[in-house]
Amino acid sequence: MIITTIRMTVPYEKRQEMLQTVSTLTGTMRKERGCRACDFYIDTENSDAFLLIEEWETQDDFDRHVRNAAFSALLGMLTLLSRRTDVRINAIADTAGMEKIKAVRAA
Repeated sequence: MIITTIRMTVPYEKRQEMLQTVSTLTGTMRKERGCRACDFYIDTENSDAFLLIEEWETQDDFDRHVRNAAFSALLGMLTLLSRRTDVRINAIADTAGMEKIKAVRAA
């Protein structure tokens, strides 16, 4: 599984345009083959800070996504921001849930 996180700071005057663009793009991305999730969050402590999280089944799914028009539009939008954007791409080999927490706490 591939998980990408994109942290961005958006100046107030560009916020509405960015929100409209990301809203459209996330809907498109969710329909792509291999997309497990695509969610967009606003920081509750800093209204200029946003986080986009994408989850992809495989590396091939993610690679195909990066080459398509929706991702190109996202990159174009990111270039409009005046502040640096933090992009992280994580390849996950194993995942666990609450059962892992319970096992660790029980040990």
